[in-house]
Amino acid sequence: MSVEDKVGQMLQLDAREDLDDQVLRIGVGSILHTSPERVIRAHELTEQTRLRIPLLIGEDCIHGHSFWEGATIFPTQLGMAASWDPDLLERVARATAVEVAATGVHWTFSPVLCIARDLRWGRVDETFGEDPLLIGELAAAMVKGYQGEGLTDPEAILATAKHFAGYSETQGGRDASEADISRRKLRSWFLPPFERVARAGCRTFMLGYQTMDGVPITVNGWVLDEVLRGEWGYTGMLVTDWDNV
Repeated sequence: MSVEDKVGQMLQLDAREDLDDQVLRIGVGSILHTSPERVIRAHELTEQTRLRIPLLIGEDCIHGHSFWEGATIFPTQLGMAASWDPDLLERVARATAVEVAATGVHWTFSPVLCIARDLRWGRVDETFGEDPLLIGELAAAMVKGYQGEGLTDPEAILATAKHFAGYSETQGGRDASEADISRRKLRSWFLPPFERVARAGCRTFMLGYQTMDGVPITVNGWVLDEVLRGEWGYTGMLVTDWDNV
């Protein structure tokens, strides 16, 4: 593989744009925002490439396969959290995985592990609320439902723990800005749910938009290298949020 091939494989691009260019010229490794027609077309294009590496297809299936017509839609995470029922959420994630896998999608950007402590933040309804223990338990249940028995399970999909870490604590509830969080606060509140799902086998983590101490989370060596990879021994894949590199 050339350097250009490797760079292309590291990219995930919007399938609603020029899919032919993305696959044939750029050699993209992953796409999102698909449809039945785009999934079929993407596979046809992949067969025309030199390397013929299968595409990894992702989607925001955060409370059901919600971007696809006719799919089952479940309550948002905040609503599901009111059940306090990990077994129920595992069943929700399993039902979602079955539908998602049937459409040729391999990867969901769910569950959300952000802690909702400032109601001015516009994504509170996507969270499980404010309690780190509850968030960790419910998220681990959803990861189990999504990923099933692993790669050998034809109805399994990759789960994504997001948004790592402290994304919901931005100043004034503003999205994608500075998160004024000490390491003590991170370890007490924001990291435990992620550690729970990392040890439960969640295969991907999504990085948030925030900065901490002026350092974007995408290049924060302490969080990514020392804590996630070092202390927790995490070996899964990291992906940035939308357009975040």
